[in-house]
Amino acid sequence: MPEISLAFGSNSIATVSTIGAALLELSIDSKQLITRPRDPLKIFAGSVLAPWQNRLAKGKWVDSDGQVRSLPINESDLNNALHGMVFEADFSIREQTANKVTLGTLLAGQTGYPYSLDIEVTYELKEHGLWCGFAVTNNSKTAAPLAVGFHPYFSIGNAGDASLLIPAASYYTQDANKIPVSKHSVDGTAFDFRSEKSLADAKLDDYFTDLVATDDDFISRLETPDWTLELRQSAELSHLVVYLTHEYESDGGRVSAIALEPATAPANALNSKEDLAYIEPAETFVGSWSVRLAAE
Repeated sequence: MPEISLAFGSNSIATVSTIGAALLELSIDSKQLITRPRDPLKIFAGSVLAPWQNRLAKGKWVDSDGQVRSLPINESDLNNALHGMVFEADFSIREQTANKVTLGTLLAGQTGYPYSLDIEVTYELKEHGLWCGFAVTNNSKTAAPLAVGFHPYFSIGNAGDASLLIPAASYYTQDANKIPVSKHSVDGTAFDFRSEKSLADAKLDDYFTDLVATDDDFISRLETPDWTLELRQSAELSHLVVYLTHEYESDGGRVSAIALEPATAPANALNSKEDLAYIEPAETFVGSWSVRLAAE
């Protein structure tokens, strides 16, 4: 699996794969935020998710002409098409410096998704953090429906010592196949993370939205005994998927990790149409997210 190593100063490094443009490893100011996974593709670790993110129910959706489109099921136990079409695509390096890389891939139209897209992703190490931007251009002759997401896992050590803040006013209930059913206020529920909350005994595989912005960005906060990071999402990334696992397989064994997944739309958006972007021919859809160590 070809990889790119980035560095900023002597204490910040990142490793990016050309498969799925996945962010595999990240250390900022000598703090390890992302631990290299043993099998990245198995858990979609760090991958770019497009032209849909998360789950597509039964792998089917209806396009603007009323035609039912079918896509391969890759989550067989729940009968879903999961995480788009580029998580295992080859991305080429389009630009690279010591601390920055831009990768791109062309998604050709096919029966299940008949649109041609140019998908470009940039990672840039900066002082105390990392910035990631995406640009998706529609090379088709008709408007293309699109949702974009990212799947970084952050290492948290003992989950009982970690805490999380998410500026989300709403969450989604799910059906038995983890497809969003309806949106509800987090008020008075276990899904209210608007004040920092311990991850001790938490069970999270959930969808959040109606994020409240600070300084034009949506800012979540993850704290461990060793570091505190801020995850910033641009306005386009108005959703956040949170998945906590205690079985993240690294070369050092199984550890606890939390996936904080910025997304432009909820799961199953090709069907619900909620926050689904429609990109006109030759138009480019852009957005960004970043992580930064908070001042001690």
